[in-house]
Amino acid sequence: MDLPTNFRKNIQDLFPEQANLLFDSLKEPPTISIRLNPGKQVSLKTLEKTSPTSLKYTPIPWCNYGYFLDK
Repeated sequence: MDLPTNFRKNIQDLFPEQANLLFDSLKEPPTISIRLNPGKQVSLKTLEKTSPTSLKYTPIPWCNYGYFLDK
């Protein structure tokens, strides 16, 4: 990802110790995740039944309704 020079400089000025970690992480493919809305009648079982491929997921430890997807 080609970030604007001003953005890079601002981040480096604000977070000198963490800026390179951020820039490196933006070079990696994004993690795919979903969050189910607890106010709606959608569950993982519903998603598994309607998904055209097998759904593989891992719960996100800090989000009760969040899941990492494998693809």
